Amino acid sequence: MEKAASTRMATHGQVATYSITIQDLAAPPSAIVHLSDEVPWDLSYVSHTLTATTATFTDTASSVLLWSGVLSPAASVTVTCVVTVTETDFRVVSNTALIEVPGYQTFTRTATLLVNGRSIYLPLVLRTDG
Repeated sequence: MEKAASTRMATHGQVATYSITIQDLAAPPSAIVHLSDEVPWDLSYVSHTLTATTATFTDTASSVLLWSGVLSPAASVTVTCVVTVTETDFRVVSNTALIEVPGYQTFTRTATLLVNGRSIYLPLVLRTDG
């Protein structure tokens, strides 16, 4: 399982997309998998952007996004959502998803987003011997 976007940058008002791919669970392919992702307070979920390649998901007004389903016949499922950066200060925002299958180990996957960071451009100096 992986949660895309290891560390990315965004500024206040920009949107960011999170994608979570669930695959290769230790559970049997017929087991029901549950994913929950509470959107951090520094971000705002963009309504109706939660999508999944299979199964059902809950797209409510709350900050908790839910998906559940079985991985068969598909070998994996990708769940995607879009958020807007609401934080105005410099901060590293961590977004953690919880993946659960009753009776099996619970997994967490975290992606970080650097918000309102600063870029520094240094001059390129080329030395020629001559």
